[in-house]
Amino acid sequence: MKVKRHFSDSEIEKLDQASDIFVEIGKSIGILNSINWGSDVADRFFAKGAKEYPDPTYDPVETEKVWGLLDRAKALISGESEVHDWLRRIHYSFAEATRLIETRGTTEFFEHSKNIYGTPSSLFLDDKTSALQLAQSLDGQFDLFCMRSLAGDHHGLSFTAEEVRDFMLPKIKEHFGDDAPVIEISDEISAKALATTNIIKLRKDAPFSDLDAPQLLLHEAHVHIATTLNGRAHKRFKVLGTAHALTTKTQEGICVFSEMIGGAIDPFRMRRLTNRVLAVQMAIDGADFLDVYHNFYRERSKSDREAYENTRRIFRGGSLKGGAPFTKDAIYLEGLARVHNYLRVSIPTGQLHYPNYLFYGKLDLDDIPALKMLDEQQLLTFPKYRPPWIEDMRFLATIISYQSFLEKMDLNAVREAYKDVLT
Repeated sequence: MKVKRHFSDSEIEKLDQASDIFVEIGKSIGILNSINWGSDVADRFFAKGAKEYPDPTYDPVETEKVWGLLDRAKALISGESEVHDWLRRIHYSFAEATRLIETRGTTEFFEHSKNIYGTPSSLFLDDKTSALQLAQSLDGQFDLFCMRSLAGDHHGLSFTAEEVRDFMLPKIKEHFGDDAPVIEISDEISAKALATTNIIKLRKDAPFSDLDAPQLLLHEAHVHIATTLNGRAHKRFKVLGTAHALTTKTQEGICVFSEMIGGAIDPFRMRRLTNRVLAVQMAIDGADFLDVYHNFYRERSKSDREAYENTRRIFRGGSLKGGAPFTKDAIYLEGLARVHNYLRVSIPTGQLHYPNYLFYGKLDLDDIPALKMLDEQQLLTFPKYRPPWIEDMRFLATIISYQSFLEKMDLNAVREAYKDVLT
C-alpha cells in the first residue's frame, strides 16, 4: 500500500510538466486515425463481389518525435505514489499505442492490441468471468426472443440524420451552454455518428432508430464530450482532457452504462456489442476477414454495407488473414461491467462523491486513487458537466441499493416456485 504524501510545489511542477508532454503527444498521434480505411476500400471490395480481401493502405505516421517526448516525460516521473503510478500508466499507454501504429498490418500489431485492450477472454476483477462469457450468455438469451415482436410498434421506425440533430440540439445547448458542440450532417464518415470535442457528425444517408438519438446524447455528449471539457478545465494535470488508449475501456463502459441508466438501450444495441466480442474472438481463433463477413456479420446485419463496416472495425490495422485482429471492439462489455461494479461498491459506502470521479476527465478506473489524492490536495477542479443521472443520484442510488439485496436471493428457489408457469 502506498504511503499517503503531500506533494511539494517542485514535485507538483515536475509531474504537471509530464502531464503537459502527454497532452502534446495526444495531439500528434492517434490510433483510430492511423488505422482508418477510406470509403474507397469498401467500393473496391463490393466491386469484386465481396470475394477478395479489402486492400486498405495506411498513411505513414512519424513516431520519432513521440519517442523523444516519451523519454522526456519518463524522466520527470521519479517517485512512488498513486499519482506517479497513474502518470507511468499514461506513459505506457502512449508507448504501446505508438508500437501498435508502427506494426500496422502485421501479426505483431495484435500483441500490442492485447496489451492495451485485452482480449474477450481477459478475466474481470473476480478472476472468474470475462467479456466473452457475458457475450455468450447475452447472445443465447437474445436468441430466445423474437426480436421483431420485442420491438413492438417501434420495429421498422427509421429517422433521418436531420431529425436526430433536431432532437439533440436543444438538449445539448441546454446542458453545455456556450461549450455546446456543433452537430453536422456529413457524407464523409462511414460510421453513423462521430464525435469530437466541438463537433458531433451524423452520416447523411444513415437510418437511425428511435433510440439512436437519446443514445448519442447520453453516449457522445454526456460522456465523451463532457469528460474532455472537464479534463481540460483543470488548472494542472490537463492530461485528464486527453484521451489515450488505456482510458478507452472505462470511457466506453461509462457510455454504455449511461445509455442503460438513461433508458436508451435495448437488446438490439446490446446484441451489437455482444456481436463485437464474439467476432473478435472468431478472428483471434483464426477466422479471416471473409469468414467473419460472410459467415457471421451478414446474417446479423441489416445490409451488406453494415456487415462490412462491422467486420472492418475488427480487422483494421491487423491481419486480414485472421489470428491478429484489433481487439478494441471487445472492451465495451468489459467496460460496462467494470463501471457498473465500481458503482455497486462505491455507492453503498454513502460517499456519493466517488461516482463523480468518473467525470473528472479521461481516465481508467485504476486512476481513481490518484485523482482522489490530487483532489484532497485541491489540485483538481470539480467536473462542471455531468449527466443527469450523476447530477441527481437518487435513481442510481436506489437501483444499486436494491440490486445489492437481490444478489443475496437464491434464484434457483424462485425458479422452482414458478416451474409450472415457465415450462
